[in-house]
Amino acid sequence: MAMQYDYFSAPTDDIAASLIDAPGGPTQVPAQPNGTPAWDTLSVNGVEPSVHLVELEEIMTGVDFNDLLDTPRAGSTLHSSADNEAIISTVSDALQAVLADATDDALATVAVEWSHSEEFGGDANPVDIAAFLHNLAGLARRARSRGERLYCWVSF
Repeated sequence: MAMQYDYFSAPTDDIAASLIDAPGGPTQVPAQPNGTPAWDTLSVNGVEPSVHLVELEEIMTGVDFNDLLDTPRAGSTLHSSADNEAIISTVSDALQAVLADATDDALATVAVEWSHSEEFGGDANPVDIAAFLHNLAGLARRARSRGERLYCWVSF
């Protein structure tokens, strides 16, 4: 089974952590009675928060990758399931802010550089990366407008 990554926003760490045992992750939580999704989410394959997003933050902010690893919330594990088959990771506030402020042109430029990164094996499709970045930036903007932070539910 492939690893599943669901990026989502939540108002607090405790609320985000409460999703740890949601079968199938936040994308599978039943919609509200009015049909609105329960969580603002973005599902993706192969974009791991503690590696790929730290490199993305390096590209977008210019802060060295190794320095970012010591930054609070940069892909840190917030909570893990009792069976260790799922974790909730944090996304750094700095990355959320730079994504929320990024223009489409800036995201397209970052996508090209990021697609050639070592973490993607140097050959990811820049068009796919740009689409993911556009969607992640949208999630970051919506989260900021609600005073929320970004997280990632990872299933092993």
